[in-house]
Formats: sequence, structure tokens, C-alpha cells
Amino acid sequence: MKNKIILLVAALVFVVACQTEKSNKEAFNTTFEATMKLHYEVMAKMGTINRLQTELNANKGAENYVQAAAQLEESYKHMMQWMRDFNEVFPYKEDRLAGKTDEEIAADLVKLKDFKANMEEVNTEVDTAVKNAETVLN
Repeated sequence: MKNKIILLVAALVFVVACQTEKSNKEAFNTTFEATMKLHYEVMAKMGTINRLQTELNANKGAENYVQAAAQLEESYKHMMQWMRDFNEVFPYKEDRLAGKTDEEIAADLVKLKDFKANMEEVNTEVDTAVKNAETVLN
């Protein structure tokens, strides 16, 4: 009877450990997809930033034009820095989790959530800079 209880407890621990690993992998993959979706949305705005900077620079001289162009430039730099930092921590691989332990996946998930939050901030910064530039130009 004692052996059956020990075997049952061991099986239960194994099942829970497997579920935790699976949930960490699923959470990582879901968060990664959401982060990349947001990244691609912001990347699509880089052309708008370049166009607006060109228009603002053509009208250089007025302080509000200079400030709007600087704000666009700053938001562009933050996007480029985010991408460099992201690639440093999560270099491209077909399977970014291959060979990682559950603890490593959990640690990567924490880092990924930080990167997602930072991308949300960059997105807000880009939107604000674009809106400001469009207001100045109109």
C-alpha cells in the first residue's frame, strides 16, 4: 500500500511538472506572437515617420517643425534600439525554446514580457510623434 501511494505521488508530481513546462512554453509562444505582431505594426509606421521627417525638414526653421522632426527621430531610434536589444536576447532560431529547461523558459518568458511592454511604449511614442507631426504639417 505504501508503495502505491509513493508511486501515485510521483506520478502526480510528474504530471504537474509536465503541465507547468507545457504552460510555460505555450505562454512564451503566445507572448512571442503578440510581441511580434505589435513589432510589425510599429515597423509599418517607419515609412510614415520617414515621409513626415522629409516634409518637416523641407520646412526647417520654424521651432515647431524642428521639435516635431526631433520627436519623430527619437521614436525611430527607440524602435531601432528595441530591435537590437531584442535580437541580442532572442537571436533568430527556428525554435527559440529548443534545448531549454522549464526554468530557462520561465526566465525567458519574464524577459519577453518586458520586451512586449517596451514595444507597447515604443508604439505609443511613435503614434504620438506621428500625430504631432501631422498636426504641425496641417
